[in-house]
Amino acid sequence: MKKKIAVIDDEAPIRESLKGVLEDEGFQILTAEDGESGIRLVRENIPDLVLLDIWMKGIDGLEVLKRLKEELPFIPVIIMSGHGTIDIAVSATKLGAFDFIEKPISLERLFLLIENAIRYYELLNENIFLKKKVGKSLDIASKSEKIKKIIEDLKYLSKSDKTILFLGEEGVGKSFFSRYFHHIKGGDEKDFHELNLTNPNSEDLEMLFSLKNAKNFKTLFIKEFQNLTQNLRYEILKMKSHINFIFSSSVDIQRLIESDKAFASFYYGMEIISFSIPPLRERKEDIEAFIDFYSSLFSKQYGKKIKLTKEALEILNNYNWNGNIKELKNFLEYEFITSKTDLITQKDLPDYIRLNSKISSLEEDIFKHNLLSEAKRLFEKEFIKMRLIEAGGNIKRASEIMGVKEKLLVCKMKYYGIDRWK
Repeated sequence: MKKKIAVIDDEAPIRESLKGVLEDEGFQILTAEDGESGIRLVRENIPDLVLLDIWMKGIDGLEVLKRLKEELPFIPVIIMSGHGTIDIAVSATKLGAFDFIEKPISLERLFLLIENAIRYYELLNENIFLKKKVGKSLDIASKSEKIKKIIEDLKYLSKSDKTILFLGEEGVGKSFFSRYFHHIKGGDEKDFHELNLTNPNSEDLEMLFSLKNAKNFKTLFIKEFQNLTQNLRYEILKMKSHINFIFSSSVDIQRLIESDKAFASFYYGMEIISFSIPPLRERKEDIEAFIDFYSSLFSKQYGKKIKLTKEALEILNNYNWNGNIKELKNFLEYEFITSKTDLITQKDLPDYIRLNSKISSLEEDIFKHNLLSEAKRLFEKEFIKMRLIEAGGNIKRASEIMGVKEKLLVCKMKYYGIDRWK
């Protein structure tokens, strides 16, 4: 059976060109001219892959990507743009894009991305990921004192009937800790259930989920619990005595408590004890622990072992991981699926990680200098390196990005002893 690819682009010539080229390669191609019709197309046909333009009339590609990943997270999406930047690539990656390709499109690169993406999709369908595999193997090896304190308190609270609330940014590990708490309370994986209210449907949530069917649940984990309707809050309060509720939220709950009396009444009635999970950038000592954890997990899942060189590991440690553990996990899984070698070097890392890692370490180094002249010299040197990374080592392109003449850039590179980035 032919693999299906959905092409969502508001430029008819590009849609038709991609349709012709990809049909010649043996794919079945579906097309849509805007974001809304593209979302409907994907919902109705469930393609194996989506090629999505970033700049479109109406809702843009990033919004389409966000909605597709919320509804159909296991369909890989490749972002296309005629104005590719590091920022767009980072934003798309955080939202779940498989990869990013610039226009005019290199067919050789496109075919390679499609091959890797479809392979990724098939592997995900062949394996049931963390939820069924993790079970009693859950272990959190953290070096962070804050996380160690949370784990210690959770073990103590596992003997109580208090409702636990995990607070923090998207991707910090709220689901991970919820499953961990269920585990240390003696729960089996089959008794753990989730209700995700990140983007609640405008229709009646009671039709989406009936608590009357939850009587056999041991643990019910509710993401973004602040979006519960008043009726569901009432039902949850009644069932608190025989269901272990765990909540999570990424918003300022204290402000809600102070501004919404009904919410405050529910909050205190549930006897909630909250834990704020710090973002990964504030506990960088844990980055290697999570790399080890997910590398071990993916090694078993995909039947291969991958190691990181010391230089690659240093870059990953310096990177800010604004998407937190979720971004780190997605990065590692991508490497396990697509890598043709068992050793990941710094050259194999995505440009956006190498570049942003440099920025993070540069901020620390600059402020070590007291003299303005030394700080400016360090900044200029590192700025040139970053632009060369962005330009893929192309000096002419880097000079255009920087708005300087190519000869001046070459002179600066010689002065600072900079080789073109490889």
